[in-house]
Amino acid sequence: CALPISGDPNGWRLLARSYLVMERYPEAIEALRRARSLVGDDPDVLVELAEAIARAQDNSFEGQPSALLAQALEKAPENPSGLWLAGRSALIEQNLPLALEYWHKLKAVLPEDAEGAESVRLAIAKVEEALGQAAVRESPITQSERVTAESSQPGITVKVGLDKALMAAVDLDDTVF
Repeated sequence: CALPISGDPNGWRLLARSYLVMERYPEAIEALRRARSLVGDDPDVLVELAEAIARAQDNSFEGQPSALLAQALEKAPENPSGLWLAGRSALIEQNLPLALEYWHKLKAVLPEDAEGAESVRLAIAKVEEALGQAAVRESPITQSERVTAESSQPGITVKVGLDKALMAAVDLDDTVF
C-alpha cells in the first residue's frame, strides 16, 4: 500500500474508526490487521479488532471477537474498552452475572467523572435490577402468596424481550414505549 500511513499504526487505527462509522466493516478489519502487524498484540488494537469483527458478524462476539477480547484482557485486565465490550458480549449472550462482573471491574478503574462512567453505573443498575427480578421470579411461592402480593400493591408487570442479535444495537438505558 502506498498510503502515507503504511508504517503508522495510529494512522491505520484512525482509518479503521472512520470505516466503522461508515459501516465498512471489512475495510475496518483490514486496517486494524495492518495496525496489529505493526504493533503486535497491543491490547487496544486487539479490542478494536474484536469490535470490528463483531460488527461485521451482526454484533456477535462468537469466535474470533471473543478470543481477541480475552487476549486483550489477559494482557491488560483493566482495559476500559475491553471490559465494556466483554460486558456487552456477556449481555448479548444473556450471561448477566458475567456482564455485571466485567462492568464492576470497569467501574472500579474509571474515575467517577470520566466520560462513560454514568453509562457504566446505569448498565450495572439495570443488570442488577434484572438479576433481582429474575431471583424473585425463580423463588417458589404459592398461588395464595402470589395473589396476596399482587393485590397488596397496585401496578402492572411487563416483560420485554429482545432478540439476541439485536442486543448490541440498543443501550441498556434506552426507553421502551
